[in-house]
Amino acid sequence: MPRKAETKWIKDIKGYSDTFNVGDPPILTNQLSNVKVRRGIVSGRGGMTKYPSGASAAAADIIGLFNYRQADGGHILVRMQPTSVQWLNGSSWTDITGPALTGTTSTRPQYALVDDSGAGDAISLLFTNGIDLPRYWSGSGNTAAIAAGTSPYGKGVFYYLGFVFLTNVSDDGTFTDIFDGHRTGRFTDAWNTSWGICTEDLIVLDETPGSWDASVVLGRSVIACKSDGFVLLRHTTATGARFTQELMTDKVGILSPLSLQKLDETSAICMGTDNTLLLLTLQGIKSISYEELFELMKPAISAGRLHLSRSMVNHNEKTYYLFDDRTGLSLQLLDSYVAFHYAGKEYTKGELGKSIIAAEAFKTTDSAPVDLLVSSTDDFVQEFDTGADDDGIAITRTWQTGWQKFNEQGWVHGARMIFAQSGTGKVRIDIATDFGDFKAQQTFSLKGGAPTDDYVEVTYRMPSPVKCEFANIRIKFLHTAAATETELQQIGFELSNIQPTGDQKDRGAPA
Repeated sequence: MPRKAETKWIKDIKGYSDTFNVGDPPILTNQLSNVKVRRGIVSGRGGMTKYPSGASAAAADIIGLFNYRQADGGHILVRMQPTSVQWLNGSSWTDITGPALTGTTSTRPQYALVDDSGAGDAISLLFTNGIDLPRYWSGSGNTAAIAAGTSPYGKGVFYYLGFVFLTNVSDDGTFTDIFDGHRTGRFTDAWNTSWGICTEDLIVLDETPGSWDASVVLGRSVIACKSDGFVLLRHTTATGARFTQELMTDKVGILSPLSLQKLDETSAICMGTDNTLLLLTLQGIKSISYEELFELMKPAISAGRLHLSRSMVNHNEKTYYLFDDRTGLSLQLLDSYVAFHYAGKEYTKGELGKSIIAAEAFKTTDSAPVDLLVSSTDDFVQEFDTGADDDGIAITRTWQTGWQKFNEQGWVHGARMIFAQSGTGKVRIDIATDFGDFKAQQTFSLKGGAPTDDYVEVTYRMPSPVKCEFANIRIKFLHTAAATETELQQIGFELSNIQPTGDQKDRGAPA
């Protein structure tokens, strides 16, 4: 018979990694989905709900979402479809297109906010779909071509130290008319009145032959992200040139322009042509996800869809989200995500109940909570990480310890777990031993003994102890209401060793 069980507690859970091996402590695991891991706590992610509630569907795919910050600290949500643009006016969408756009369902727009529009302290929203002339909107009326249509065409746009840049440019919209146009940037400090043709108003990133696909401003410098490298730009007061340029690397480039996100004034993240996440700093370019995600990303690599990835950052939670397609969908639909909690260097992953196209972190004012917004295939804007399900489609939220190897073969009795109290949350727990199937499923409420309880201890006991060398516990987080939150604070196996021969009672010599 087994001895009395002792609890082997597991602390400091770190999230997902492909480097997890059988027998490793479950600080890392390669078996989780639709959960978040931060500061050693595992929690079920929220779902997707229509934003705002009651808003109508768009007439076509929503290919872009823009967070238009105003000078007074208020924010306006703008959405782009292939041929039109609208802003969210209360709970309804107001068209501001002006002349129709000519984008397609595979268009990937970029936008920038410019605070020197010539109208006091007003801020203008500039955007380009890479097909039509770049446009702007200043919060009233319709969108219009910048500089009355005299600007070049551009596939990228950014704002830096009073200058508006258009990158990967063309004069006639064919993007084949300018020699080196794919790696050229045009700039001006009078973006709505004058775009000269002087050689002093352009930069050619001829350090590598690839295209200039995206840019990020870090402090008083810019990292220009090319399809085959990264170039550092800095403003200068030297005669004859306004900017210096320096090659950072030609060993890797940016794979998906819309994977680029600024984390703070010192760093940014994007998906690189080596199929890993790259950390961009002024000191260099570094791959940060190869060891953790090399197996996870293989389906997306095989499908050839990573260049369509979208991203967003929740700065309040210090989390970067990359949305990708691991199944080979049509157009630019995305069905999965990777989340990187960059403050704690924890990765998680998940699958979406509804495929999405665009993604943007938005808040109604500077001091308001962040709303993570995506556009779904049924032409709605959805708030991500809120609600019980993905707009009516159930979410499976799971975390496993992975196969744990004990010091010696012994008895597993079950597990003890500490959860945050939740009035509507439940967990479903089962166990597998010695690489067998999961068995002995049990469901527990997280209400606790009293409404004032902060934490709930759940004791999971198998019908009878099992003698084994390996065990794996699986937890499913069940959200039964829109506001449900579930958090695993700590977990411990209940174990006992096999009683050695020397500890058995002396029954005398055999007859």
